[in-house]
Amino acid sequence: MIGETVSFKEEFTMITIKKEVNPNFAYDPKLLGPEENLVFFDIETTGLSFGRSSLYLIGVLFSEDKKWIFAQYFAKSILDEEALIDSFFELVNKKRRLPGNLILIHYNGDMFDIPFMKGCIKNYRLSYDFTDIISLDLYRKVKPLKSILGLSDCKLKSVEKFLGLYREDGYSGGELIYVYEDYLKRKQKGDEATELLDMLLLHNEEDILDMPRVLSVLSYNDMFSSELKLSSHETVDLSELGFNAGGSVLDLNYQLPARLPVPLDFSTGPFNIAMSDENLNITAEMREGELKYFFNNYKDYYYLIYEDYAVHKSVGEFVDKGAKKKATAKTCYMKKTGLFFPQPKEIFTPGFYEEYKGKDIYAIYDDNIFSDISRASNYAHAVLELMLKASKAAKKADIS
Repeated sequence: MIGETVSFKEEFTMITIKKEVNPNFAYDPKLLGPEENLVFFDIETTGLSFGRSSLYLIGVLFSEDKKWIFAQYFAKSILDEEALIDSFFELVNKKRRLPGNLILIHYNGDMFDIPFMKGCIKNYRLSYDFTDIISLDLYRKVKPLKSILGLSDCKLKSVEKFLGLYREDGYSGGELIYVYEDYLKRKQKGDEATELLDMLLLHNEEDILDMPRVLSVLSYNDMFSSELKLSSHETVDLSELGFNAGGSVLDLNYQLPARLPVPLDFSTGPFNIAMSDENLNITAEMREGELKYFFNNYKDYYYLIYEDYAVHKSVGEFVDKGAKKKATAKTCYMKKTGLFFPQPKEIFTPGFYEEYKGKDIYAIYDDNIFSDISRASNYAHAVLELMLKASKAAKKADIS
């Protein structure tokens, strides 16, 4: 069998395998909840629809007495399907009695594993359900990040490849349907078919035991959803670094809530983004000179022809008629000279533009502007959202 088993027993024809394991967590499971409340699971079936196919294997990984236990419930006969479900919910209901919610962790289980099992439960008229359970579907966490992770698809094996994980098992779940059918035929003839059993168990085992390592993709989700702490910021004069074009860049470093398993780099517009380990670095091309701030309520302003800016009517009424005219949306602005940095949206106010409805928005820079922790974090999130949007657009363009 695969690994050293703690127990191997047959109840009727169902096989139950349990062994203590030492999962490789690249992401701290305590960030999800108490380890005793976590259950990883995956099922293997003979098809996609419970009405026309059957469940033949359930694999689970859970913590018990501060030890991680890997268990598999395997059907030696299609008549064992109900016994597999009973064994799974024996564990689930035990976990439900613990303080807090049971967190069920899986890959695409919201779309397949859980609905399939619900169908089986209904078919056998069992009283089990998935209420009071938090479902954590890693597929749903990966899918929005597909473009920035450079994935061609969101299949588990593609994510494993991205993370540098490689399997002994070379079969897909679909291919193993025929292996299981062959296993059943050979069992009917009295053959133990041990090599086929090992193939079936190995695929499920790697699905389960790779999941703690696949958890590390959550660190990218955390980057988008958690407050990001600014650890340092400075402006860099490019001419001092030997760049002939000169100019300045804003250099920001943030501490990430969890370590990233794979570093990523991305450039979009004036921004360069680099993510590695627990650090997010954002550099932004700055602009020195004069920009404009546009007032919204232009009907309340006069445009001063010779000064080339707008003033409120309460002030403009004292200006000669020949030196002013009613402001329009395009002429209702004030001007400011200084060093500006770009922002994807107006995080820092006021926002400055080159022209009316210009696509690039800036903020005036000073040494204390990033002292507001919340705004500094919001700025990073706005840049990350811009990166995500740009990567999706680039992916779509490549496909077309």
